[in-house]
Amino acid sequence: MRRGRWIQRRDQLGKLRRHMRPGRAHLEWARALIGSERYADEASEIFNRHAGGSERTVLWGAMGSLAAELDVQLGMCGSMLLLEEEAFPKPRGDAAVASALTPAGFGCAFWKALQRVVREHGHAMPSRAANPRRRGERCAQDYETVRHLKSGSYGYVRLVRERATGAMRAVKAMNKEFMHDDVEALDREVEFLCRVDHPNIVKMRRYYEDAEFVYIVMDYCNGGDLWDRASRALKWRMPFTPGYVSHVMGQLMRAVAHLHARGLVHLDIKALNIMLTGQTQGTVPPLAAGPAGAPKPTNHELPHVMLIDLGLAQLFRPGSYCRDFPGGTPSTMAPEVWRNEVTPAADIFSCGVVFWELATLQLNPLNFHFDPKATSMTDMIEQADHFWTAGPGPVWRWDHFDRTMPSTAHALAAGMLQRCRRDRPSAQACAESAFLSGAAGAGADSKPGFPFTDDPKVAALMKRLAASHERSVLHRSIAFSIARKWPANQLPTIQAVFHALAPGGCLRVAGAARALESAGVCREAALAASRAMDLNCDGLIDWTDFVAAGISLDGPEFQATLRERFDRAASDADGLLSRAGLALLLPGCTADDADVFDLFGHLSRGTSGISWAAFRGHFKDGGVVAPAVAAAASAAGAAISARERDPGARGAGAPERSE
Repeated sequence: MRRGRWIQRRDQLGKLRRHMRPGRAHLEWARALIGSERYADEASEIFNRHAGGSERTVLWGAMGSLAAELDVQLGMCGSMLLLEEEAFPKPRGDAAVASALTPAGFGCAFWKALQRVVREHGHAMPSRAANPRRRGERCAQDYETVRHLKSGSYGYVRLVRERATGAMRAVKAMNKEFMHDDVEALDREVEFLCRVDHPNIVKMRRYYEDAEFVYIVMDYCNGGDLWDRASRALKWRMPFTPGYVSHVMGQLMRAVAHLHARGLVHLDIKALNIMLTGQTQGTVPPLAAGPAGAPKPTNHELPHVMLIDLGLAQLFRPGSYCRDFPGGTPSTMAPEVWRNEVTPAADIFSCGVVFWELATLQLNPLNFHFDPKATSMTDMIEQADHFWTAGPGPVWRWDHFDRTMPSTAHALAAGMLQRCRRDRPSAQACAESAFLSGAAGAGADSKPGFPFTDDPKVAALMKRLAASHERSVLHRSIAFSIARKWPANQLPTIQAVFHALAPGGCLRVAGAARALESAGVCREAALAASRAMDLNCDGLIDWTDFVAAGISLDGPEFQATLRERFDRAASDADGLLSRAGLALLLPGCTADDADVFDLFGHLSRGTSGISWAAFRGHFKDGGVVAPAVAAAASAAGAAISARERDPGARGAGAPERSE
């Protein structure tokens, strides 16, 4: 059917295609193309099979077959709409039917299709479309304002207290009028915040909107930003030690490596966007250290680093480096960004500037200032281009750098600050460098070879990780909901093991399996447990997934949480949890689902309901169930995680979970 044509109701069933959902093979194919420049060759091969004529274009009549092949390759429908958008970029009349699809147009449509299938079906974190906004008045009902933190061109940031739990959060409020209706950019930032999951990247907790403002609730970092910390060190003439610089930069580069692994380029990395908070000396339950979390770091303590502000972030398209206009902070922007070239290497240069500022306390080392007469963006771009090409450029005083930093730091900083982006190392290579690799696992208990020592806490953690594939969907659901709100700086042991297993910033399934094998787990069980932790099915284990697999719910600190969940779901007068009540504890599941049916039979032991004693005993046993029930839990794990990660959505009829 073409747009604008009517169709009779009786003919709809014959025209509509059946619903399609991508499988694991489709997602692996899409991710493989997104992560390399091979997608351009694949797009050319698909296009050439349907192109005709001397101009090698696809006419309207052949678009249907091209879209059908693309639907089959992606495992989902809707490719025809993307092709039409590229073939008919403007409103069409009757004469526009003869338009054709060019290779460049198909390349854009193909890239959008790949991104769509991964965004909507390839992440345990839901896409922006699955994360509806909450009404603005709910923000005032859910959070109490404590004090004003700072103001900006778009709005302000306030410190708030969550009424339900007393947890301290930061609310970023943006005025719609000042945003000039740039809602798309805001939606993109929210989607990116949902996509990333790393202990050194700020988490979005809630999302609200009213007639005037948009509110994003995020983690609160009580240590301020790195710029303020460096300014005070400069004022007091107290340079940072190599250990401090290595600790901060190691966390930053692992966060950037995680962004790049997810296909994102930050484009605004600077000291002002690097927040600091304290690190507890031992693992504590959520909020046990007080509403504000860990103590505020002192000037001599090693802080926990959080990278914030994805407002300018972009999805990186391999082989396509151009953007419409330069963006970022001039004092940290890479030279090529001024020429509208965007690659992950731009973030490496910005991190190199931050590295230099920490090592030398020379703030704004580029010494880049616009001429006061420059009023337009064109004038600024011309000045920047002259600065990097015809001008002298920055003067790096390496003698000043070498006064406090070792030679390994010099080599790393010099590589990160190369003018040519091709000469800079990747974020993962930086994180694994000789100077920063010592920062991996820099928690309270860190020491060489920390994950594989005889530390009883580490041994217990590895044992819990090895049983990930044996746990029920109920255990995974509740453990995930707890892990999602547990601040990373309150988990020094788990964080140290996570960073030690992923020194380059990304924990891969193969790496986790090798670590479990080193801990004495057989190869088959190690691989099964590692795959069970990979809820995105993309070969990477996110931070929240790792924490959920590593925590034990049989301790007394979780007794109240488990009892609250049980009482809310067990609404019957007999105090027993029915199958429908059990389904309420499993987001996205219904009482008729096979995994709910099997789990209910396992816990009820043939009775009419699940008692509190049986419910509590299930977690005392570690949540381990029979292999058949565990297999069902693995199949439902991604759906459970997706609903639990969603900061705004909740299944109909499901009880509101405490935060």
